[in-house]
Amino acid sequence: FGAEIAGLKLAELAGTNDLKHGSALATALELLMAHVGVLVFRGQGLLSPSEQIAASALFGAGKLHSTHGEHAKAGSEHIFRLSSTSSEGIVGPGAEWHCDGSFLEDVFSHAGYHI
Repeated sequence: FGAEIAGLKLAELAGTNDLKHGSALATALELLMAHVGVLVFRGQGLLSPSEQIAASALFGAGKLHSTHGEHAKAGSEHIFRLSSTSSEGIVGPGAEWHCDGSFLEDVFSHAGYHI
């Protein structure tokens, strides 16, 4: 279950054609994700909001759909920033928090996390 992707720096690829939905790299990662269920990209460091969004848009339909609140430090409406302190992120999203869009007619095909 799962696979670790080594040697791929998402920040370096952000903004290039390699990190675009439908590219050869995106297609290979999408197929691998479908086969193993989860991909881990260790050692990425701190990704900017645009880098996180570019990496997330590689999967599924290639577009993001966000249904959550936005914290001032998130940097994008598509990033749900959680924290234990309100100055850094949204605190206590509640026991019902989920990331699958199960309340929508078209549920989310993928979810991306930057931890």
